[in-house]
Amino acid sequence: MKFPSYFLSIFSFSIVLSFGISSCKPVPQKSVFTQKLYKDSGLSKDDLQRVQFFIDRDIVIYRVLNSSDSRVEGGKITIRGGENVEEIVIKRGTKGALVYMPKDDRLGISFDATSDDKYLMFGPNPKNYNRYSLLATEWQNGIGTVTYGDAKWKTISGNAYAALLVDLSNYRKTEVNTQVPKGREVR
Repeated sequence: MKFPSYFLSIFSFSIVLSFGISSCKPVPQKSVFTQKLYKDSGLSKDDLQRVQFFIDRDIVIYRVLNSSDSRVEGGKITIRGGENVEEIVIKRGTKGALVYMPKDDRLGISFDATSDDKYLMFGPNPKNYNRYSLLATEWQNGIGTVTYGDAKWKTISGNAYAALLVDLSNYRKTEVNTQVPKGREVR
């Protein structure tokens, strides 16, 4: 039995369409966490501790180890110019959580599930459109100093533009509570 060519085309299209529909999953809508978004949302510290944060690009922090510092708990050790260097790479898209908030506009975000003491500080950066970006305690010759755990680490200046992302799929749902007063009669 021979099928007309248009029948085969319609059949093929319906298979592709049904496969496409069945494989569609809602994609989380991640947006940059900015000072405006934070202020407009009215989120408290407790609310922020329930927000899932993400990082928008890789962050690399490193430190040169002395012979007495040679034990490594995380990251990896490489040798650069005869020195032992411990390096931690936080990959783009890594999930983070608020573990410390010293000020209203400073967020200590941990990307490490093993310790609340291993966090990086983020805050609004006017040079980065007030996005909550990686903060360093100081910048000198393009190298920043950050605290991570109980040690000082170095990072390159490009990491100052690493920003926090949040999933806004639930944030933008509008809830309307309508009340209709019945009126008031003068007595």
